[in-house]
Amino acid sequence: MENRDERVIFFRQLIKLNPHVKFDLYGFDEIEPIWANNFLNKINDSYMGVCLQRKPLLKYSLSDRLAQYAGNGLMVFIENDTKFYEFFIDNEDAVFFENFDDLSKKINYYKNNKDEAIRIAENGYNKLHTYCNERVVTNYFIDCLNDQNKDLLNSRYAWPVHLY
Repeated sequence: MENRDERVIFFRQLIKLNPHVKFDLYGFDEIEPIWANNFLNKINDSYMGVCLQRKPLLKYSLSDRLAQYAGNGLMVFIENDTKFYEFFIDNEDAVFFENFDDLSKKINYYKNNKDEAIRIAENGYNKLHTYCNERVVTNYFIDCLNDQNKDLLNSRYAWPVHLY
């Protein structure tokens, strides 16, 4: 049965277009997923990770891959449509891409400029661990539960706050 998940199709095309790039994908094309320490070991063997979302994309919506990849020191590629550039600075904390061709070019660029990729990865790691650690996020939830106003929340937290 043909897999119609847009992400699978996207990665198949990316692999085909970039045979010189080593892609380490799991839970994909009959490759078993990996978990726990096996997952962390594979992350530690890499320096770049792609955060590709299921469609439709929602503003500020990313799976836990962002925390897993950037939180463990990988430079992350993030789709522009997520609007995460309101938190991460493009080419400083993360790398944003518009489409398949844009991502392919950027993967190749950072494959050939590993030092720059590692610098971006370190910046992203430091930003996440400074502004999104367990204490900061817990305090945010407490502030929201205590009905703090939006202006206070915007001044206290690094991410854009939208109350509905």
